[in-house]
Amino acid sequence: MQVLPGDEEFLFLAPSEESGAVQICKHNVAENKRELLFSLEEAVAPPALSARGDLLAVAAADTEGSRLLLYVLPDGKKLELALDRRPATLLFWDETAEGVYFLASENGKTGLYYACLKRYVPSLAEDKQRLQENGDEQGETSKADTDGAAKEDQENHGESGGDCELFDLVILNGTVIDPETGTVKFNYNVGIKGEQVEVITRETIHGAEEIDATGLLVTPGFIDILSYSPNDVGNRFKVADGVTTNLAMHGATIDFPGWFKYYARRTMILNYGGAVLQVGFRHKLGIGNYRAPTPRQIEEMKKMTEQAILDGAIGIAFSPEYYPGMSTEEIKAIMEVGKKYDLTSFFHVRYATIYGPGGNNFDAINEVINYARELDASVQIAHINSTGGTFSMAESLKIIEEARREGVDITVDLYPYNSWATYSNSARFDPGWQERFQISYEDLQVGNSTERLTKESFEKYRKKRVLLIAYAIPDEDVDLALQADFAMIGSDTIIEPHMNNHPRGAGCFARTIGLYARERRVIPLMKALKMMTILPARRLDNVAPALQKKGRLREGMDADITIFDYADIIDTATAEKTGSYSRGIHYVIVNGVVVKDPHGFRSGVSPGKPIRSYFTKRDAPR
Repeated sequence: MQVLPGDEEFLFLAPSEESGAVQICKHNVAENKRELLFSLEEAVAPPALSARGDLLAVAAADTEGSRLLLYVLPDGKKLELALDRRPATLLFWDETAEGVYFLASENGKTGLYYACLKRYVPSLAEDKQRLQENGDEQGETSKADTDGAAKEDQENHGESGGDCELFDLVILNGTVIDPETGTVKFNYNVGIKGEQVEVITRETIHGAEEIDATGLLVTPGFIDILSYSPNDVGNRFKVADGVTTNLAMHGATIDFPGWFKYYARRTMILNYGGAVLQVGFRHKLGIGNYRAPTPRQIEEMKKMTEQAILDGAIGIAFSPEYYPGMSTEEIKAIMEVGKKYDLTSFFHVRYATIYGPGGNNFDAINEVINYARELDASVQIAHINSTGGTFSMAESLKIIEEARREGVDITVDLYPYNSWATYSNSARFDPGWQERFQISYEDLQVGNSTERLTKESFEKYRKKRVLLIAYAIPDEDVDLALQADFAMIGSDTIIEPHMNNHPRGAGCFARTIGLYARERRVIPLMKALKMMTILPARRLDNVAPALQKKGRLREGMDADITIFDYADIIDTATAEKTGSYSRGIHYVIVNGVVVKDPHGFRSGVSPGKPIRSYFTKRDAPR
């Protein structure tokens, strides 16, 4: 049903009992009168009424092909335009009433297409003869029409007001999405100058390089909020997964001047930054994994933490599960330093399940909440699907939600997989791991191989440093965590040259969209995009000024952009082959420079920039 202007009349569909044809009827509320306007034998999509109420578009199909029928209201004049593909279920006008959008399937893939009617619409109510005089012209769809319109615009680009400005890079005819505002702009053009988005418009623009994004989604570049230090191999897998900013918030280093200097000498195709690797202090002071630090050692840690923050760290990373000796005094002392500079602390929490001896998920989550509450500090629980939420996700999220309602600043991240991974010699595999994680040897697999473990091989690997993948996460835990309003996407790894990794290092982001938004519909596309763009940017942009212009796609923002095919995007990396590029991501742009296109990675480009913190000390917490 569609209401006509004035709110006294509405249109509706009604099947004919005799012929089975679809009837388009008008009902006048004031007069309680029904009128048959048109009858269609083969309507394939609901009719769409223009905003001003004078044009009705109906998609129809028969043995002769697909057609778009335009009716002028109220006189009933009709115009038929041939379509080059059969519309499916969606049909609606753009805001200018110059064309309609529709969904259509081709070769098993569904895409959004645009039928431009600009050359016909002005004549509908006046002179139907114009179409007959141009009978060889058809209302084309998608690329065929927009290419024609682009050619026509190129010939006349000076007519709409002054000289045509030439941009460094333009993206044409894309579906532009800004997760921060929740807006979707169909068939828009993006003009980029230097490192920034200069304009987003329906008007004709041109650039030194032009990308045709017809049928593709144009979004902010993805931000991986829980990764590790970049490397030349892993950077490519990140970019192929749509990532433009890699943040080592699970811990980057304790020597940030050296860290930034090292990467400044390399070819960085994405942006990078990271958190203080708190366990690095333990190694430097010789404390080890299982021993608590002395008060003097804690004082040394505090000094090193403050220096790391002033040198550019944008967070603090704690891993008490891997370092059982990490004390409450140690954590609070370092968090107090971070609080002085408004840094968020990222926690790989102390316990990973609800089973086994000792503490459980609830103890671990409450420990972190208590730190945040007592210090009035912000915290984030890392990969909650594998630590803090496994086997108890509904209850774990409820604890966090209650704390948030109380005012505690706590968020979470996760990767969309039902397996986790860690090194064979870590404390996670200390005695009792089978009970804690409800698995056995055969549920462990050597990353990037087909090898499943036995008791004998586990004991062999326990003496080495080999990454093992554990199939120990219930699928429903992943679904629940994804649906949380305060959750973000973080891969928790980066592919290394040896490839002994988890597939999430190559496919985390494409999998979130392709599997969990498109195929399984666990979350809407817009939510998926928010989890990997604006939410991580907002989490850290109070301390990292560079992030204030990332994660958004608006005029004046950084040109970090990912362009992908929603019908095709998906991960291809597996446990057996962790080094496999994601599919469906056509272009990745970092700071205005194309680093990946449909042909692959571009050589000789290194637009990636460091994401640093810049501070002035404050005596009192804010």
